[in-house]
Amino acid sequence: MDRQLEKWFGFLFFGLVTVTGLNAAEPLANVSAVLQNWEATSGDRGRDGAIVRALQPILGPLRADDLQKRFTWSQPSPSELQAVPCDSMEQQFLPSVHITLNEMGLPHSVAVGTLRQEIRDLVRVQMAKIAAREAVTDDNGIVPASFDAERGAAGKTAITPRVSDVLTRWVAASQSSKAVRATFHRADYDSATEVETYSTGTFIFAAPYSGLYLSQSDSKAKPTSTRVGLDGKSYTQLPGPEMMLVWDKNQLMQVDNLMHRYEVHQLPTSAKELLCGGSFDAVWQTLIAPQSALPMIVGLQEKELRANYNWSLISDDQKAIVLHGTPVAGADAMLYQGAQIVIDPATFRTRATRIFDITGCRETVHEFSIQVAAQDVAVLNGWQPDLSEFDRFGEIPSVEPAAYTETASEELPPAPPAALPPVE
Repeated sequence: MDRQLEKWFGFLFFGLVTVTGLNAAEPLANVSAVLQNWEATSGDRGRDGAIVRALQPILGPLRADDLQKRFTWSQPSPSELQAVPCDSMEQQFLPSVHITLNEMGLPHSVAVGTLRQEIRDLVRVQMAKIAAREAVTDDNGIVPASFDAERGAAGKTAITPRVSDVLTRWVAASQSSKAVRATFHRADYDSATEVETYSTGTFIFAAPYSGLYLSQSDSKAKPTSTRVGLDGKSYTQLPGPEMMLVWDKNQLMQVDNLMHRYEVHQLPTSAKELLCGGSFDAVWQTLIAPQSALPMIVGLQEKELRANYNWSLISDDQKAIVLHGTPVAGADAMLYQGAQIVIDPATFRTRATRIFDITGCRETVHEFSIQVAAQDVAVLNGWQPDLSEFDRFGEIPSVEPAAYTETASEELPPAPPAALPPVE
C-alpha cells in the first residue's frame, strides 16, 4: 500500500452503513450523472459518504458543477472516469486522475498518475488510525509527535529501483553547476482564504552557499480561477507577493524595496530554532541552507533526500518525470506537508515544484526557466544587489558624541532655614 497516497487522500470518517447511489440495475447515464451522485452522497455520514469523500483531497469540493469547471472529464467505459485538470500549471503535477466505479457509481479505486489505490484499503487504514488514537490513554490522550530522524526512518517505505535512479540523477544534475540563474512564474493557492496569487521573478545560486530570490507581483492573472471554494465561487485573484531574499553561509537578508530598508536574519544552527517557520516564505528564513531545499533546483543532497522523505513516482514518460515526496524526518517534516517536483527527463533538472505547507491549506507552485547553468560563478556578473543606500531595519543609528569640556563647579548659597509654625 502506498503511504504517500494514503496521506494525500487525508482522513476519512466512517460511520453507520447506509446505501445510496445510482440504482445498481441501471447503467451509468453519463459523467454528469455520476458527479451529481457523488455530490448527493458526499454529505452522507455512513460508509458510502466516506468512500466518496476519499476523493476530496484530490478533486476538491465534490459539487458536480465545480468538478466540471476544474477538470475535463471523460468516460472510457461505463465503470471508468478520467479527469484532467483544466489549469495547465496544475496539469504538470496532476496529469490525470483515473477512477474506477462500482455497480452503484461510487469510487472503487483511484489512480493519480502511476499511483493506484483501492478505496476500501484507504478506509481500513484510516479506521485503524482512528482506533489507535482512541486507544491512547497516556499524556491525557495526546499522541506525541516526533521529528527525530531515527524514529522517522522506521516509517519509511521501500524505494523502487526506478525512483532510486531518478533521485540519483536529479541530485547529480542539481550539483553539476556552480552558477545558476533562472526566471520563474509563481502561483499561490490558499484554500483557507480561497485566494490565489501570481508572481514572476528570478532565482540565482552562486556555489557553495550564496543566492538570491526576487519575486514581483504579476497582474496578468487568468480570466477566471479554476479553483472553487466552499461557497461554489471561484477563488479571488490578487497580485502575488513582492520580496527580495539574499543569503550566504551565515545569514539571510530580507529586502524591502518600497521602504528602502532591509532586515538581517541569522541562519539557525539547531532544530529548535527551525520551529518558528510555517509558511513557504518563512521556510526561506529558517532553513540552514535555503538553496538546498526550496525551490529544489540546486545543491540537493542525496543522503538527506533519502533519509527525510518517502518518494514515489506520479508519472514517468518522455514528457516529464513527476516525483511526490512526503517529509518524514528533519526540518522538512516540521515545515511542510509534501513536495511534488517536475523533472526534465532529458537533463534531469527541476522544471517545476509544488510545495504544500504544514497545514495543507496552501500550495506554492514555481515553474522555472534556466537561463544560466555554468561552472564559473563569474558569469553571473555581480548579481548581488547594492544595498548601500538602504537602511538596516532594527539598527540603532550611530551618533558622534558631543565634545566634552570640563568646567569649574559653581557653589550654591546655603538654603534658608525652614520656617516652623507657631506653637499654640
